Amino acid sequence: MCPSVRLSVPMWMISSSVALLLAVGGACATARHMSARNLELQSPPQFFFGRASDPRIVPLVRVGNGAEQMSELTMFELVEEGRRLRLLSRVELKNAGVAISYVFLTTRYVLTMDERSGIGTTANCLVIYDLQRGESVALSLEEFLSKESIALLGSDGLDAYPGRVWRVFGRGLFDAKKLLYYPSTLRECRDHEVPCIEVDLRSMVAGHLEVVPEKLPGAVDPKHDWSIEWQWRQRDERTAGHVKSEKFAYPDHITGIVDLRRADRQLIKFLGSRKQMSFRRDAKTGDYLLDEKSGGK
Repeated sequence: MCPSVRLSVPMWMISSSVALLLAVGGACATARHMSARNLELQSPPQFFFGRASDPRIVPLVRVGNGAEQMSELTMFELVEEGRRLRLLSRVELKNAGVAISYVFLTTRYVLTMDERSGIGTTANCLVIYDLQRGESVALSLEEFLSKESIALLGSDGLDAYPGRVWRVFGRGLFDAKKLLYYPSTLRECRDHEVPCIEVDLRSMVAGHLEVVPEKLPGAVDPKHDWSIEWQWRQRDERTAGHVKSEKFAYPDHITGIVDLRRADRQLIKFLGSRKQMSFRRDAKTGDYLLDEKSGGK
């Protein structure tokens, strides 16, 4: 059994895709299986998988052990008709433990929002990562909201954590052309009186739109693909939880199970008849290679 931390959240704070909050791989249940009224954020194992809009992009987070070992994000791309998970980039995250929200917008830009030590109260309230340039910017709430605006924020529903409700816990909006991200939709800002925050990924800055716009042309729901369920395991099953830093290695095996009900034609054509893929890690390249004997079903 995985230990869990319960976070009681008002119904309006839960979007149709709670999976954005924490897409946990391995033995623990994913966030999409959690109750909406009393959101139970599972304490993750050593690793968990994120979700991107493209099923061939696979984010893997390695959870840290505190200051002695920070969390780390690795982005993989499924290539060669599903025969290889190619390592695209790797970055050390600002969070010593687990962020509340991970947003994988592109293979270049990633956001994390809030930490379990506090909602809107830490120096890592909003962190922007540019994986191509190898740069990151960590912002506290005070760096993109005025004192007057912060004073108006409530804390209703944050029973498990200290905090200030500065956003709705959903997918938000993303303008792929302008590379602008909005943690809360315009309707959420109006209905729930949370500030309209605009994150400029190119400039790596965030700001508060004092007046909520009527429309944001080009900004759409950054949907997440669930057509492949990713799982990880170590050679020794007993090492599947937290381990000492000197053994803080990556999984020996990664398995992808294809849900044909959710997969689009392009993905099915890409993978062929393959419904399950089992990969072994190549220590030299950091890629994962398909094990034809045990995996390409």
